[in-house]
Amino acid sequence: MAKNRVTYGVVVFVLLLFIHLHDHSMTYWAVYALLLAPILSLLCTLIFGRRLTVTERLGANYVTKGEGTSYTLTVKNRSVFPCTAVRPRFDSEGRGIEIGREENYFSVPPRGTHEQTVHIQTKYRGHYPIGVRDILLYDFLGLFRFRQAHSGALELTVRPRVLPINYLPLGSALQDALVVKHNLGAEDNSLITDLRKYQPTDGYKKIHWKASAKKNELISKQFQETEEKTAVMLLDNWRPAIETEESRATEDAMMEALVSVMAYVSGQGYRISLGAMGQSATAFDAGFDRLYREASDLRFSEGGDFDTYLEDYVRAHQNAMDLCVFTPRVTERLVAALGTLQHFGYNIILFYFDTPADDPQIKQLRESNIHCLDFREL
Repeated sequence: MAKNRVTYGVVVFVLLLFIHLHDHSMTYWAVYALLLAPILSLLCTLIFGRRLTVTERLGANYVTKGEGTSYTLTVKNRSVFPCTAVRPRFDSEGRGIEIGREENYFSVPPRGTHEQTVHIQTKYRGHYPIGVRDILLYDFLGLFRFRQAHSGALELTVRPRVLPINYLPLGSALQDALVVKHNLGAEDNSLITDLRKYQPTDGYKKIHWKASAKKNELISKQFQETEEKTAVMLLDNWRPAIETEESRATEDAMMEALVSVMAYVSGQGYRISLGAMGQSATAFDAGFDRLYREASDLRFSEGGDFDTYLEDYVRAHQNAMDLCVFTPRVTERLVAALGTLQHFGYNIILFYFDTPADDPQIKQLRESNIHCLDFREL
């Protein structure tokens, strides 16, 4: 635009020089036309240039880290005048994604449509707003620029990868202590432990027909109840006020560890509950697909104190089970809370990040027979 203005000024100066050198009516007409041209260009742009409709779409709203997708911008000109120079300015929190930015000028013919597609490559797990911040419009002469704001925005969710795990010490501490830690769950229909009189709530499958025929009354089978294995995943979803590349990498590693551990634990027949600051813990579920979706939608924020969150959990839950904790910060309060949970019979696995293995707090936990693992070394 600056180049166009300089060119326009040079042309005006040359025509004025012509008038000085050769006083002729055609020269005056040229000067008048040149002076009126910016005004006409400005008026046309103000009246017709802003009649643009912007629509957006993503090739996929959910992708796994490392995968790519596309973003398509469609600009429709609803006026009878062409938009000779349009440039979209893309807006995204590109902390964990890379956008093939194409902020080139393009024109939209009268009653026409222009479509532009850019490629998006994902780097970190997270939620990213994708969209056009505004549309820059230029008049026919390129002397004036107008900004047409665009409030709409799409959201791209990048899900964490699920990495293979060979072994985790699930329930080992409690098994060594011979502590029963599992909740009673469904009945095992293959093991009949007793017979009893038929109840109206019993189904036909529970009727023991041979015993019923002998006693001339309906007799029901009493099945053995099986133990149901349960585990809780607690995530420290705190985010620093000023994010760095290191903090983003840690957050990403924590989420990969969480979903990978859930996949392994679910594969061992456990029902899992997921908890994090700022949201209610999920119900126990054995289906990994639903758990994975819940984890993918977790958001990190600046508010909250994970130590306080864990202390509140200690006061509200005293039923022994497996507990996996994911945190980048190991503090004295966290060590004390985990010690209390271990006293209640919990089998605890702490996954730590950005903490050296020889940290005094880590050593204290290991001396208390609490499993402390660096997921990136598994």
